[in-house]
Amino acid sequence: MRVTVLAAAYHPQESTAPAYHASSATAFQLALDKAGVVILEPVMRFEIQVPDLYYGTVSMDLDRRRASIEDVTLEQDLRLIRGRVPLSEVFGYSGTLRSLSQGRGSISLEPHSYSPVPPGVAERFRL
Repeated sequence: MRVTVLAAAYHPQESTAPAYHASSATAFQLALDKAGVVILEPVMRFEIQVPDLYYGTVSMDLDRRRASIEDVTLEQDLRLIRGRVPLSEVFGYSGTLRSLSQGRGSISLEPHSYSPVPPGVAERFRL
């Protein structure tokens, strides 16, 4: 989003670039609050393959990362875990998964959708 200030009042002692910047930021924040803007985050569909022995550890870690597990199957001694998770929670997750499964787990990700961020996360983006 881009906002252009087209006009502003001028007062010789108060009209400085930082003052215009601060008033613009305040006006922008008030407009966002009034509009009821919702911040969206990308959500990924994931499939994790992990030995059954490590399923509990991996599923608890996914829960901590706001993942929604939709399907779990057992094929021989491998668990296939499928679901959705915010991209911000699994950025660089393959290294963590290898650590949790002693190098025997793998993950594949693909874009799925966008969803509103939780209120606690949205607060980090306030101006």
